[in-house]
Amino acid sequence: MNYKKLFLLIIVLIALLGACDSQDDDEIGVTATSPPIPSSTPTELPPKPTVVVTSMPETILAPMVIQRYPQRGQKHAAHDVVELTFDQSMNRDSIEDAFEMLHASDEPTTIDGEINWVDDRTMHFKPEQPLARASTYDVILTQHATTNTGMPLRQPYTFRFETIGFLEVSQVIPAPDTTEIETDSTITVMFNRPVVPLTTLNKMEDLPHPLVFEPETEGTGEWLNTSIYIFTPSQPLAGGTNYTVKVMTNGDMTLNLPKIYLA
Repeated sequence: MNYKKLFLLIIVLIALLGACDSQDDDEIGVTATSPPIPSSTPTELPPKPTVVVTSMPETILAPMVIQRYPQRGQKHAAHDVVELTFDQSMNRDSIEDAFEMLHASDEPTTIDGEINWVDDRTMHFKPEQPLARASTYDVILTQHATTNTGMPLRQPYTFRFETIGFLEVSQVIPAPDTTEIETDSTITVMFNRPVVPLTTLNKMEDLPHPLVFEPETEGTGEWLNTSIYIFTPSQPLAGGTNYTVKVMTNGDMTLNLPKIYLA
C-alpha cells in the first residue's frame, strides 16, 4: 500500500514539474518555431490552343515534321525565324494556308509574317516584327498541309516555345551598397545568360569590356566564362570615395550597378 502511495506521489510530482517547466518557458518566451519556407508561385501558362483532328487510316503514309527550330526546350531569339522540316516534299500553298503562329495568352493573337522555302521540304516563317522577349508562342500546322501528291498530315503538328528574356545582371561582387571594401578589390559582374562566345585565350582581348567607372578607373578586365566578367584595377582604389559602375552592352541595354563605397 505504501509503495502505491509513493508511486502516485511521484507521478503527481512529475506532472507538477512538467507544468512548471511549461509555465516558465511561456514566461521567458522560449518557443521552438521553424522559419517560414518561402514558396515561389510559378506563373501559370495560358492554355494551349485547341486544334481539330481528323482521323486517318494507319495504312496511309502521311507526311510528318522531322525537325523544327526552335528545338524542344530551346529559348528562341526575338529576331530568329521558325523552321519546319518535313520528310517529304510539301505543297507550298497548302502549308501557307495551314500554318499559324500565336502569341499565347488568354486571348491569343496571330503573328503576321512571311513564309519562305529553303527547298520543298524546309520552310521558314519570319515574323513581320521581332517577337516579344520572355514571352510564350504557339505554332500550329493543321491537317490542311499536304504533300505534293495531296497526302495530308496524320494529325496537326503543334508546339510551344519561349523567347529569350532581357539581359540582366544577376549578381555583383562587391554586393550592392557595400562599404569599407578593400582598396585592392576586384569587381565581378555576373549576367543571367551568356554575353560573349566561347573562344581561345588568344582571342580574349577581342571580347568587349563592358564596365564604365565613375570616377574613371584604369585596369584590366577578363571574361571568366561566357557570362562572368572580372575587372581588376591597375592601382588601388581611392579611399573615402564613391564609385559608380555602369554596364554598357552593345545596344541590348545599359545597366546601372550599385555604388561601391570605400571608407
